Amino acid sequence: MLLEAVISKKEMFMKEATQELEKFFQVAVVYQKKTNKPARMMSCIVDEAWHQILKDELGYQNFCNNVVGQVLPHNQVKGFGVIGWTSIYEDMFGQLPEIWFRNSDGDLDSNTYQKYLKTGIIEAAWDCTPYNPDFPK
Repeated sequence: MLLEAVISKKEMFMKEATQELEKFFQVAVVYQKKTNKPARMMSCIVDEAWHQILKDELGYQNFCNNVVGQVLPHNQVKGFGVIGWTSIYEDMFGQLPEIWFRNSDGDLDSNTYQKYLKTGIIEAAWDCTPYNPDFPK
């Protein structure tokens, strides 16, 4: 019997999560310029992609510079509440895709996703932000 490589759910979603991280960084810069507030990263698989990229310092610097023209800090800030940057994301890219509602293992939080689809509001936990107080306004 041949052994087949089994790809975890998490690995299947990491490419899309990394693409969404690029969008989040762009949104975070616009959000900060408009509000002077941090764009909080929801605790989800996109956040997991951020943490994976952070493991390679030079790779992270290149990633940030390619996406937003500067290295964004990774600030640990925990909390829970309404995610404020979603309307900017929607203006720039359209509705948030399902990947934003998957946890770090790739499992879907269908209740939060369905609420977002119905109301446009996301209430979620967050762990970090790319907030940079020195970013030009």
